[in-house]
Amino acid sequence: MLFIFATISFFIFCLKDLQKALFFVLLATPLYLWRAKFFGLPTTFLEIMVLFCFVSWLWKKVKQKEKIEIKKVFGNYFFPVMSLLLFSFLAIFFSDEKVSALGIWRAYFLEPIIFIFIFLEVFKKENILAKVILTLGYSSLFVSIPAIVQKFTGWGIENTFWRDEATRRVVSWYGFPNAVGLFLAPIAVIYFGNLVNLLFEKVKNWRAITFSIGVLFSSLLAIIFAQSEGAAIGVAAGCLLYSVVFILGLKPARRSCSNEGGSEETWLKKIKIIMAILPIIFAAFIFSVPQTRNYLIEKSTLSDRSGQIRKQMWLETWQMLKDGRILAGAGLDNYQTAIKKYHAEGIWLDKDQPDFKNKVTNDEKFRIEHWQPLEIYKYPHNIILNFWSEIGLLGSVSFLLIIFIFFYNYFNAGKENKKTRLILLSAVIAILIHGLVDVPYLKNDLALLFFVFIFLNKNSF
Repeated sequence: MLFIFATISFFIFCLKDLQKALFFVLLATPLYLWRAKFFGLPTTFLEIMVLFCFVSWLWKKVKQKEKIEIKKVFGNYFFPVMSLLLFSFLAIFFSDEKVSALGIWRAYFLEPIIFIFIFLEVFKKENILAKVILTLGYSSLFVSIPAIVQKFTGWGIENTFWRDEATRRVVSWYGFPNAVGLFLAPIAVIYFGNLVNLLFEKVKNWRAITFSIGVLFSSLLAIIFAQSEGAAIGVAAGCLLYSVVFILGLKPARRSCSNEGGSEETWLKKIKIIMAILPIIFAAFIFSVPQTRNYLIEKSTLSDRSGQIRKQMWLETWQMLKDGRILAGAGLDNYQTAIKKYHAEGIWLDKDQPDFKNKVTNDEKFRIEHWQPLEIYKYPHNIILNFWSEIGLLGSVSFLLIIFIFFYNYFNAGKENKKTRLILLSAVIAILIHGLVDVPYLKNDLALLFFVFIFLNKNSF
């Protein structure tokens, strides 16, 4: 009853104020976790909201007899977006479970593309970036605050291993820790960039600065408490990129007094020199400490436990793809079925260490510690292999083309809104870095947010 009441209320909301309804969708993306069935078909509240926004928008377009210009709205993204939609749809027919595959296509491809199209079309003449950032901030608090509470209480963590105080990993509303980092990482980078922009303004907006600090701090805490290392590395990469490009792009303000202008120019030169040598100093410090050096080497070479598991997953995925599935992939929502034939029940960890075979044969404790059972995950946890296995080679190429055009638009844009573009560029970098070892798109909320980040850069709101 509550679900039905909420859907009716939101539809009325759409009819009365579509703009606010679109922002509410952006705010409430985690509500994809609220699920129900209509006429036997499963759906989520996020899907219902997108559908009602579309119906409301279409009704107004028909009523006002306005032309719908899809190609104009998408610009130079039109071809790769339509290709992604087409090839992801065709992937349904390569799946053994076509009904569930259709649901995945609808939630991860059709609805996010419909949403971003309506969003761009409705706000095509408005500067809304500040509102988008503010909305994402509230959405991140909706996720991060429960995660922080869980760290100290264990509340809502169903998995006993993650709930145990000694091994606790927070899950917020999602049920698994990595979802926290996947959602919060790009928003944390956006708020880092936003905070830097606010601090460098001549007239300080302390209310906005305080809010940005709160969002950034709570997001980082939640990521740390979730122990999402991929998200942490993604955030670090995005923030580092933003800092370097922002500082190197600073120019002294024009002043009537040459002495004042000269002192400011000297100050900026010093800042730029510091920014140039700081990474070198930081790297030297990190690699001079054995613990941090070994940790970074393990992570970068994927020689730790999780890295070795991922390398095995990628090997199995490649074996599956090259066995007659190079073009088509496994089919939507069919990876777990397709990979069974190539899946190993477990792997030996640290096989390169001296006298490994002898220890495995004669030392039971060593054997137990170094044998790692492997489960079949839903995706291969690599952004390229994720798309390739789900929607085939051409679908993954379409996705990569969207990324390429995103970077092309950034580097070929004028000086206008450079800070805006840089914030979004840094957020996408965080997603891509995290995507090297995880699944930063194939989830209802992540797919929608991905297109928001990509297309806000296009329009430079």
